[in-house]
Amino acid sequence: MNAQQETVLKGFTREPWIDNVKALAILLVIIGHSTGLLANKPDSMILFGAWIIAFNMPLFVIMAGWTSCSGFEKLTTWDSMLVYFEKLCERTIIPSVVFSSLYAIAKGEIFSRHLWLVYFVVVGIYFLLKRLHADLRPTFYTVMRILLVGLLVLLNFPINYFWFLVMIIQYLAIGGLISFGMQYVKISDNLRIVFFIILFCAAVLTFCKGWVKEFPFYFVLGLLCRKYVGIDKIKSLPGWLCIVFFILGSFTVICCKSYSFYDYGIASLFTNGIPEYYIIRQISGFVLSVIVIKLVYYFSKHYNEFSQFGAFSMALYMIHTQILAIWPVSIEGSTDLFCWVKLSGIVSVWTFISYSLILGLNKWVLTRKLFLGKN
Repeated sequence: MNAQQETVLKGFTREPWIDNVKALAILLVIIGHSTGLLANKPDSMILFGAWIIAFNMPLFVIMAGWTSCSGFEKLTTWDSMLVYFEKLCERTIIPSVVFSSLYAIAKGEIFSRHLWLVYFVVVGIYFLLKRLHADLRPTFYTVMRILLVGLLVLLNFPINYFWFLVMIIQYLAIGGLISFGMQYVKISDNLRIVFFIILFCAAVLTFCKGWVKEFPFYFVLGLLCRKYVGIDKIKSLPGWLCIVFFILGSFTVICCKSYSFYDYGIASLFTNGIPEYYIIRQISGFVLSVIVIKLVYYFSKHYNEFSQFGAFSMALYMIHTQILAIWPVSIEGSTDLFCWVKLSGIVSVWTFISYSLILGLNKWVLTRKLFLGKN
């Protein structure tokens, strides 16, 4: 079986390279977060952290755009739209709120933030009624889903440290609504894509806040690559060209290491008269992401444990960030080598604990549904 063939895992049809890319991306996220635990980091680790920031989040968003392309194309009827939002709620929103609730309870904050409490209650009612009273009118669940998604998209509802996950939900919701609406516009497919890009980016830049404004173009690029380029053309990129792009992309990381999106958002760059760094960040993130995709695809011969690790990337993101938030740790460094050894140990422990918890939650139907968003 080669990487182009789809593999069936526990009832799901999946392509190995997609989950392998997600596995690498979430591992880089854990490494990036782990560097934040070290005080007195050496310059080499600071530069490595800047390199991770430059492309690992863009890589996730590109893959979100890639995988959502076929789903958007199926949104041709109102019923298909309802099914789409049902999956969005149950696979992503419910697990996010469940993990967030545990954090809020641990910190004693669940009753101090009224908007949080409202959202937790709505999600709880939705889940319990669907489990206990499946015969309720479908209209009730439709209203509940619209309320859940609407709170996230229009009110930019914060789910603790899950800003990135909220962003993906917002992109999928906004992209799904625009795709559904564009089905009724009598124009060519290519022109429809152009209007989708304009409307999607305009909606994100208008309604979304903070770091979310950094990434809409990556989502669009991922969608366009899936629709017009395909993995075969990415696979066929010459090796020498990838090396050149990798060197150039890494060089731009060095140039932009003081201007990451965490420190300088779009508005800040324009305010400070340095908008060119936004363009550089976009190009660098996309180029490095494409190279990573090509490399991962080359080694994705079979679906394996690493691929399954990537299939749980959303849960891994939520678990390890909540562990960090509840039990923050600061570790002093000494020599450069010892700092890197400590980093390796932190990443290994975090990854082992997070993945072990996921495998445990995956054993039972209720916990698999609540925490992992899987049937």
